[in-house]
Amino acid sequence: MAVVDIPYGGAHGGVSVDPSKLSKSELEQLTRQYARELTKSGFMGPSIDVAGPDIGTDTTTMAWVMDEYSKLAPNDTEGLAVVTGKPEASGGIAGRVEATGLGFYYALHQFLSDLELTETLGLTNNLDNKSYIIQGFGNVGYYISKFVTENAKGKVVGILEKDGGTYNPDGLDIKALKKHFDRHHTLKGFDGGDTYSYAEEILAKECDILVPAAVERTINSENMHLLKCKIVAEAANMPVTLKAEEYLNNRGVAILPDILMNSGGVITSYFEYVKNIGHISPGKLTKRWEMRSNEAILKFIAGLLDVELTHGELHVASDLDIVNNALEDLMTTSVKSTQKTASRFAINYRDAAYLNAVNRIYENLRYSSYYAA
Repeated sequence: MAVVDIPYGGAHGGVSVDPSKLSKSELEQLTRQYARELTKSGFMGPSIDVAGPDIGTDTTTMAWVMDEYSKLAPNDTEGLAVVTGKPEASGGIAGRVEATGLGFYYALHQFLSDLELTETLGLTNNLDNKSYIIQGFGNVGYYISKFVTENAKGKVVGILEKDGGTYNPDGLDIKALKKHFDRHHTLKGFDGGDTYSYAEEILAKECDILVPAAVERTINSENMHLLKCKIVAEAANMPVTLKAEEYLNNRGVAILPDILMNSGGVITSYFEYVKNIGHISPGKLTKRWEMRSNEAILKFIAGLLDVELTHGELHVASDLDIVNNALEDLMTTSVKSTQKTASRFAINYRDAAYLNAVNRIYENLRYSSYYAA
C-alpha cells in the first residue's frame, strides 16, 4: 500500500455468491473449500498472499480460512498471518472491524483542515456541521455514519441501500437506524426518516459530502447530473466512473480518492499481520514500563508542588489505543503528503495520491535488480 507508505496490500479475489442465501453450514463449507484450493495451488500463505476481509465476510469467515490453512500447513509457525480480520481470540487485532470507517474519518478530518479547499467549496475548515449522504450501510457505511455524528457535529441526512433508503433533513438517528437495519435487513420503513424506494431520489438531495460506501461504479453517467454535493469522498473501491469524475471535476466538486480514503482497513490488517509474524500484541512489551514511567512523572510533579498526589493504577495505552493512534498518524501523514503534491503540481487529489505511491515504489526499486533489468 505505497500510498500510505506500508509494505502491504494487493489484489482482490473471492467467490461469486450471495452469502445471505446460504446457511451458516453451507457458507463454512464453501469458505473452507476456497481456502483449501488457494493453499494447495500455492496462491496463499503468510509470505505469498495474505487474504483480508471484504464484502460478505466477517471475523468468523476469516477464522475459517486461517483454520483451514493451518490444517494443510501445520508446521508453518507464522500460519496465523495467512489471513487478517480474524477474531481477537484467533490472532486478530483490536480495532480491525471499524478500521476502514475510522481511517476514512481521520482522512476526511485532515482534508477539511485545508483552508484553501474549504474556502473554494464554501465550507468551514473542520468536520463540524457538515451534512452527509451515505451510499451503503454495511460495515464501512455504518462506521462512517457513527464517527461523523458522534466524534464530530456532523449530520447524516440520507442513507441508501440497494433496495432504497431513508432521508431526514434534520439528521438520522444512526443508533436507532442500525437497530432497525439489523432487525429488518432494510432501511425502508425506518420511522426516523422518509422511505424512498429508488436510490436516485436520495442522491438528488442536497448535502455537503456524498460518501459512496457500497460497490464499484455507483456514481456514473446515468446519475452524475443528480448530485448536489460539494465533496465526493470515496469509501468504496472505484465508486466513481471516469466519465462521472470528469463531469464532477468540471462542476467544481472535490473528489477524495478511494485509494487513500478507504485504506484504513488495509493499514490495520498490516498491523494484525505484524502482530502475527512477531507473535506479540502491540502493547505487550511496553505496558509495564509505561505505567512505571507515568508513576515516576506523577511523583516528580508532586515533589515540585510539595503535595501528595494519590493515584490508583494509571492508565496506559491499550492495544486499541496503539492501533488507532498509529492509524490516525498514517492516514493524516498520507493526506498531508497528497495535499502537498496536489498543490505543487496543480493536479487533483487522485493523481497526487497515485504520483506519491508510484514515486515510493520507484525509490524502493531503483537500486534493485528489477530496475536494472
